Amino acid sequence: MRDDLDLDYFFIYLISRSIKNKNLKLGLLLHSQFIKKALTFKPFIANHLIDMYSKFNEIQSAQKVFDELHVKNIHSWNILLSGYSQYGHFGRACHLLDKMPRRNLVHGFTMVLVLKLDSIVYNAFIDAYGKCGEVDSAYMIFNRMSERDVVSWTSMVVAYAKVSRLEDACHVFNEMPVKNTVSWTGLIMGFVGNSCGNEALNLFRQMLEGVQPNAYTFVSVLSACADLALIEKAKLLFERIHEKGVVSWNSLITGNAPNGHGEESVFRMMIEANIMPNHVTFLGALSACSHTGLVSEGMRILDLMEKDFGLIPSSDHYAILIDLLGRKNRLEEAMNMIKRIPNGPNYIGMWGALLGACRVHGNLDLARRAAATLFELEPKNAARYVMLSNVYAAERRWDDSQAVRRLMEERGLRKDAAYSWIEVRNVRHEFLAKDMGHPQIEKICEVICILLDHYPSEMLLYFLMNMEVWLKFLIK
Repeated sequence: MRDDLDLDYFFIYLISRSIKNKNLKLGLLLHSQFIKKALTFKPFIANHLIDMYSKFNEIQSAQKVFDELHVKNIHSWNILLSGYSQYGHFGRACHLLDKMPRRNLVHGFTMVLVLKLDSIVYNAFIDAYGKCGEVDSAYMIFNRMSERDVVSWTSMVVAYAKVSRLEDACHVFNEMPVKNTVSWTGLIMGFVGNSCGNEALNLFRQMLEGVQPNAYTFVSVLSACADLALIEKAKLLFERIHEKGVVSWNSLITGNAPNGHGEESVFRMMIEANIMPNHVTFLGALSACSHTGLVSEGMRILDLMEKDFGLIPSSDHYAILIDLLGRKNRLEEAMNMIKRIPNGPNYIGMWGALLGACRVHGNLDLARRAAATLFELEPKNAARYVMLSNVYAAERRWDDSQAVRRLMEERGLRKDAAYSWIEVRNVRHEFLAKDMGHPQIEKICEVICILLDHYPSEMLLYFLMNMEVWLKFLIK
């Protein structure tokens, strides 16, 4: 082992010698020997080869050594990234940074700061770090720039908005010397993505005072209107879009579908406007039919998809229709549809939707058949067993319900504890029953106690049932 290590250091000395004497032939000879002895798989030696080729501006050879290295460490990434940057291959440097594992980005950041790069590369780095959520690193690069253009500022605004640091995003936005359509749209999208619909609409009004919005701006604002259930406002905004492409139409259809406003009519308008729909369009249109209970219209739209537009429906399209039929207690039709769909019997989502509908409508026969199929497709999913057990229990078939529970035990299955969750500023907070482990539990309890003062007495029953838990916390 010691001899191998000494030999490795000797090889490194020879590589350094080839660089110092500008002798690429020696480097190539060494590389060929390393390949014969399988030494190029050692990161220690491979990294020095990458460095050698980079310094000779043989960047393709450096990339080849890098690609063939099975285990890459942070130095492997940094050496190649440095080589690309030093010789002006900025596009490749940015592409490499995009592929860099997230855990290495912070370490690679130190190297980025010591390089003198042009604004295009700095902007790309800000964008890359922003997309990975490393906004503090992005801001340090932003601060290092002697000259910032509108792309630099906008990239920083978008980076902050992505991690829900909206105050910082607004601060950078307000400091911008020049704002263009992309800048305004970036912050509007940030507000929409963080469920701040009113703020998005207010910013859009300010934008209209001097900046012309584009299609992406309108799409973002349409999403804000949908979130706030401002259907008429969404339609008025939609009319202002000069060139309505498929993305604009899809935003109006999918955004308003959950509000139950029958966006199948908007779908018809889209077809009349000679805009070619895509798979997303049909998902939105079918979803609208599902929310409004329009079975016939949903069937017609699915039929149009393939016959008139040559689009093959996916399992997601069929699952929406199965769900729609299930809501209307047309369970036999749903079952027959699953049988007719190409490879339909293997789609878990459809059977799951059917089993859920059987539970609601108390159809034991179909519930058993759906559950049996699901047990085959996903035998380790305890939730399916629990659902079938609950179907039996709802019909007071206690023996059958217990039999399913015993089957679970025999197969070593346990259902995961149920939990509720809420998403606040792109962060998901989960709560198990009687769980007091949340880091902000004290504040949560404080707010609940305030809310309880405003509830009528009959609504306190739920909390009284869990009085034991609250007392344990409040006594502490």
